[in-house]
Amino acid sequence: FLFGLIVTGISVNLVLFLESHGMTRTEGAALAGVFGVATVAGRLLTGIALDKLSFHIADLMALILFVLAVAFIGMSLSPLWIVISALIVFGFMVGSEADCLSFAVVRLFGRAYYGRIYGILGVGFLLSGAGLGPLIFSLIVEQGGGYVHALRVWAFFALASAVCFLAL
Repeated sequence: FLFGLIVTGISVNLVLFLESHGMTRTEGAALAGVFGVATVAGRLLTGIALDKLSFHIADLMALILFVLAVAFIGMSLSPLWIVISALIVFGFMVGSEADCLSFAVVRLFGRAYYGRIYGILGVGFLLSGAGLGPLIFSLIVEQGGGYVHALRVWAFFALASAVCFLAL
């Protein structure tokens, strides 16, 4: 649930956030493509890490990087190069988390139950978080004082998600 909340909350608001840093809508949309490339890289590198490390460590590394990136942006109105770097880290985290979630289901419950359990996780939790993420993020931006505050809340959610993964 937290993963779905985190990913869609920022992804849907990404172009607007980049516009708040002085980019045009077209530049923001083009930069969102960097997010997609970073997601693919995150999946590839996490797959390699999962061969060498436990999924707890691989997932924790990705989530902690994300918490640091978002918290760093949330400290102030950061320069554009920091925002772009954080966007790359966020994309990496999205790919990493998706791989770790799939890997954890197979490791903990076996292949026989993978489809059922992952279906429940995917539809029940990820999609409910994905459905609420943009709404909650936007409400925090509107009511809570802008993107900086919303990103701080999102860093907390990412940290909570890391704790949940470690508890598995």
